[in-house]
Amino acid sequence: MAKKVLIIDDSTVTCSILSERIKSGGYDVVVANDGEQGLAAMQKEFPDLVILDVRMPGMDGFEVCRLAKNDLVIKGIPIVFVTTAGQQKDMDKGMALGASGYITKPYDGRILLDEIKRIIG
Repeated sequence: MAKKVLIIDDSTVTCSILSERIKSGGYDVVVANDGEQGLAAMQKEFPDLVILDVRMPGMDGFEVCRLAKNDLVIKGIPIVFVTTAGQQKDMDKGMALGASGYITKPYDGRILLDEIKRIIG
């Protein structure tokens, strides 16, 4: 059975590009378009990994990560930020919140798949 990756990003274009790339690696993909939908999808779908954007309206990715890592049911789900928020302070904050990885846009699709494979196989 294919492992499941949840993408949480407010950009439908980004979600489409990420979905195609991740599916090409043999993974199933679920998409949520904001932080609240993303947290709900984590609890409902229990994905093997989450790809999370930082900059989203309403609840940003850092808040989603913080809430997820404080939720007993979903805290073990690995989160990888894929975002334009590429300053060192952003990366440090993401990792401090418990992220398993941090990739800045624009990114090489092979690096994304390598990171997913490193974390969930």
